[in-house]
Amino acid sequence: KLFALLMAARVQERFGQRNALLGASTLLVLATAGGLWMMNYPALLIAQSLQGAGGGLVLALGQGNLLMVFDRCRQPLVQAIFALAAVMFPATLVPALLGGYAYGSDWRLAYVWMLLLGSVSCGWLFWQRKFFKTLTSHTTVPIFRIALLATLLFCVTYLLQQGNRHAWLESSRIVWPALLAAACLTGLGFAESNGRPTYLCYGGFRFADFTFGVSVSLLAGLALFGSG
Repeated sequence: KLFALLMAARVQERFGQRNALLGASTLLVLATAGGLWMMNYPALLIAQSLQGAGGGLVLALGQGNLLMVFDRCRQPLVQAIFALAAVMFPATLVPALLGGYAYGSDWRLAYVWMLLLGSVSCGWLFWQRKFFKTLTSHTTVPIFRIALLATLLFCVTYLLQQGNRHAWLESSRIVWPALLAAACLTGLGFAESNGRPTYLCYGGFRFADFTFGVSVSLLAGLALFGSG
């Protein structure tokens, strides 16, 4: 989701909200269908990575559309329902149900249910596509900055997941990714502050409610990571 939140705005500018959301939804469903036929872990990992790419974009683009479609007085209820669907159910109810299918019978049944639900949702999005905007903006794609950002996020993810396993800074498997992350962050900082148009959108931080929301989200994420 962190990758998608940082990429979604530019993807939407490039392809339009409608094409971006429908394309991400289709990728999510197809990757889920592909998981049914994978017989080895590397292939399953590729399918799940594609699921993550499509699902993350659906979350980011979908929430952006909800913010635009519903007026301000209805946002508390809309965002509460979105949080239940995008955060609470996947983190609590879904693992229990899918785990039960995976351990109690053939693990593919879990993918069958995900595919059925995903296909219905994707079909509904195509049916409601008239509510999505089609405006595009063909700006230059900053390949170097995207590469720095992607490498930084991969390193940070690896550090958080594998740091305790490798005794943190006592292992070269942690030290080198940490140094690479620091180098990428420094390079991205210089690239974003050289006076040219930035890749990431920082304008929202001038609004106190946006800054507060981002801060609370990050703190909640850290708390969830710590509890894990």
